[in-house]
Amino acid sequence: MNGNSVVHLEYFLQMILDGKHFGIIRPSDGEYHVINNTSLTNIDNWTFTSGGRLHKDLREAVKINLSNLYIGIPCNHCNRSMYSIYSSLLNIPKERTTYANLFCNINWRPFISFLKSYTPGFYLVTCGQTQVNEFPILERYLIDEFLVNKWDSLGDQETMRLQNWVSTKKNALILFGAGPLAKVWIPKLMEAYPENTYLDIGSVLDKFVKGSTNRHYAFDDNNGFTRTICDFSIE
Repeated sequence: MNGNSVVHLEYFLQMILDGKHFGIIRPSDGEYHVINNTSLTNIDNWTFTSGGRLHKDLREAVKINLSNLYIGIPCNHCNRSMYSIYSSLLNIPKERTTYANLFCNINWRPFISFLKSYTPGFYLVTCGQTQVNEFPILERYLIDEFLVNKWDSLGDQETMRLQNWVSTKKNALILFGAGPLAKVWIPKLMEAYPENTYLDIGSVLDKFVKGSTNRHYAFDDNNGFTRTICDFSIE
């Protein structure tokens, strides 16, 4: 797609308002390590151990080419090495490549505002249980906060449980605050239940649904991240 991250957000929000069905996954730093089979404990405290099944599942997920699947990756200006790795893995046309920071940085506040005013309401796959009143959340589907750690043993079971839940939804907006698992789940759900819209929002709603966030810069208008507009065309 042409345009910077602000333009892309406006485009996708209009698609939602127009009732379009599509999916967005946004692999970034944590997924970068998993895809490269490197052990890590990330900022949200989930742990991937080298050789784990998630490495294979995640690499396969970012290579999937569905006609209405968009994949957000770090721009070449923010992180050239990640941009290069992800670009080489993707199997989709550039028209369906978007930004890893699509719902973050300068876009965080307008996206939050959109969600608060989205009157049809949305579903949320998350591990947070804090009561939230300012968003039209229709239902929360709860997952284990450390499901990544248990993916080798529980991955199939939890994927089936999620698929059964989504099977009852139609023309729904379903948001995922599920770390790297969202990247694995969303393409599968799009294939099985195409009449929904699936967004990988990462930590965007953490402060509201968990009561805390590890990304405090999102609330600081003077922080450089909150003023950053990503643009693939900037070298």
